[in-house]
This record gives sequence, C-alpha cells and structure tokens, in this order.
Amino acid sequence: MNRDLVQKLIERGAIKARTEIEAHYRGVDLSGAPMARVRGNFIILAARAIGDQIIFDGFSTEDGRKQRILSEDIINIDGMDIERFASIYGLSLSGEVLRQGKRRGRKPKALLEKLAAEAAANQNQDQPMEKAA
Repeated sequence: MNRDLVQKLIERGAIKARTEIEAHYRGVDLSGAPMARVRGNFIILAARAIGDQIIFDGFSTEDGRKQRILSEDIINIDGMDIERFASIYGLSLSGEVLRQGKRRGRKPKALLEKLAAEAAANQNQDQPMEKAA
C-alpha cells in the first residue's frame, strides 16, 4: 500500500487502533523454521513511521502473537480491498483526493419535508377552480 495513502487514512481516522487488517508476514512453521510469506489477520495496536516505511504493530487474531507489519504487506482493511476502502474516504490508490460523484441513498428528513410542501403547493395551483352553482 502506498505511503501517502496510509498517511491520509491514518489522518482521517480510517486506520487506527483496533482496526482489523489482513496482511502478509514472515511466519514460522511447527518446527520453528522460518517461512517466506504467510497470510494472516491482525488487529492493529499502533503505527509508526521509520524512514520511508510505515510499520504497524499488531497481534494475530488466530494465536495472539505480536507481529510487525509493513504497510506494503497489507492486503485488506476491515475485510475490504484497499482500493474499495480508499474510495469510501474519497482517495485513490496513490493517495490523491478523488472527485466525489452524486451521493445516492436516503435523503435527509428536512429535505423530504420541503419537497413535500412544494409538491402540495404546486398541486393546489394546478387544480382548476370549481364553478359556483
């Protein structure tokens, strides 16, 4: 994951303590021999910058063992791809701010009341006057 993207996600509070990540790390097998690359789930405890790298301290959700994870080794954040997670916060994979499109979903209650009042006023104007008998 790009360093600029990680920094912006940390600044916006998207990545903080107790965030769950899936990442590659250097593990050991049952005999204690080091393995090249293992994939696992971790809960972040802290993050720090050392030189050009951002390192996360976390513990495994499987066995509770502490690990240091480089930001480049992160695969998913809270169960989402990095690209999807970043787009929720309006960021690209390079850490640049994306232009937000039209928001969809439920409208605020105040706006709905205003639209209903306008529709009622328009409906009253459109009705023809009744003839007097």
